[in-house]
Amino acid sequence: MRSIWDQSVFCTPLLAAASLDALTTQGDDGEPVPITDYIPDPGVDVEGSYEAHETAAAVAAFVDALTPRAHQAVRRVFWDGETQAAVARNLGISGAAVTKLLAQVKASGRKTLANYRHSTLLS
Repeated sequence: MRSIWDQSVFCTPLLAAASLDALTTQGDDGEPVPITDYIPDPGVDVEGSYEAHETAAAVAAFVDALTPRAHQAVRRVFWDGETQAAVARNLGISGAAVTKLLAQVKASGRKTLANYRHSTLLS
């Protein structure tokens, strides 16, 4: 999105605006965007949001680097909410094998993601 400072926002008559929401600028798609969309929310924990985003990216990279079988098991159990028994049936392995596979992934994840504040995702 372009900065409001790059555009002629201040050409809009300020006295005609009943509220800040009435003041608009042009968005990237050409549609009007209220200038209040550019005002940061003081209640948002920017640093925490950044750390959470960084952690999510690290977890995604970790999961993407898993073997295809481990990746599928992790995705289906942790993201899709399937039972380990259902995953075992689908993969053609025992429930114990799925449990062992997930335990190995968790142990590896704890080491790989130890530096991330939100690494409790793998606890």
